[in-house]
Amino acid sequence: MPLQVPVKIASYYTQLINSASQLIETQQITDFVEAIHLSNKILICGVGNSGLSAMELKYRLVRMGLIVDVVTDPHMMLMDAVLLKKYDLMIAISNYGQTQAVIDACTIAKKEHATVFVITNQNHTPLTNIADQVLFASGRTSIPDDQFINSQLPIHFILDVLCYVLLENKSYKNNRKKTIFALDLH
Repeated sequence: MPLQVPVKIASYYTQLINSASQLIETQQITDFVEAIHLSNKILICGVGNSGLSAMELKYRLVRMGLIVDVVTDPHMMLMDAVLLKKYDLMIAISNYGQTQAVIDACTIAKKEHATVFVITNQNHTPLTNIADQVLFASGRTSIPDDQFINSQLPIHFILDVLCYVLLENKSYKNNRKKTIFALDLH
């Protein structure tokens, strides 16, 4: 492996994180955190790599004591979305905002009067048009190197910011400490 590859990848990561950081608006994070606080139930959805990020967010929120489920199967997305109600929150994660199953699930969630928040790196998509609120991550398309395939780093940056702010809540922070303690017992 050439020595310059780690330096090149680190440079790409820096570009993506800086770009994602510039896209974050404080009010959007505040609104997202408030929606999480007010929700009775949270359903997170995503397909493929975005589904993996959705699972990561679920695990983080569950450790804070929140009632959360994640769905990555397109059929289950539709069934779970139709069971959402007012004061429930659907969080959709989609790189490009074009995944039809996610769009359909969010459309159904809106019809059921749930709040829909989206994390994506594309604006003016069918998914962003449905959303009550959107957090934008930066897309890897800004890096002209077809060997660089990481599409989730900017989304995980957004998740880190969101969770950091959520953990300012003492109850969430205490719940997280309890789960860490429980894992240390084994």
